[in-house]
Amino acid sequence: MKSTVPPYPALPVIQPPSAPMEALPISSDFIQRLSVLTRKLGYDFNDMNFPKLALTHRSFDSKKNYERLEFLGDALLGMIVGEALYHRYPTQNEGRLTRMRATLVRQESLVTIAQNLELSNHLILGIGERKGGGRHRASILADAVESLIGAIYLDSQDIEITRQCVLSWYGDLIDNV
Repeated sequence: MKSTVPPYPALPVIQPPSAPMEALPISSDFIQRLSVLTRKLGYDFNDMNFPKLALTHRSFDSKKNYERLEFLGDALLGMIVGEALYHRYPTQNEGRLTRMRATLVRQESLVTIAQNLELSNHLILGIGERKGGGRHRASILADAVESLIGAIYLDSQDIEITRQCVLSWYGDLIDNV
């Protein structure tokens, strides 16, 4: 008997972007500070627009900011951490693995990673956010980690490179969850 459900439409083939967006102005000071960050990240960007966008908060630029990269990075983070837990803890059931993943991807864990990477030194914030302590605000730090994950993935076009970076940032957190 044939299925009466129509097939899903074919998904478009995604081509790597030649440029992620309009070029953002990038100062020599930003490039110098970025070299410090890339060592901590374990990744050298091919396109400097990606890290600049990943570190730009909405208060600085309401149109060109990290929110879309954060969206992508959040999805990638869940998958990478979920897969790592699946392989590292083969005897744990789905409920326990879900709780472990939730612990590792929640804001507190991401803030720990952001602090280890010293992301607060690299955030691009508007004046009001800077004066209001945004450089150390947990939600901004966590969002920046997720946006950097999205930026690394789009820049590298390689999930394995992204996975290696993320898991290196997590270090012992996965083993001690």
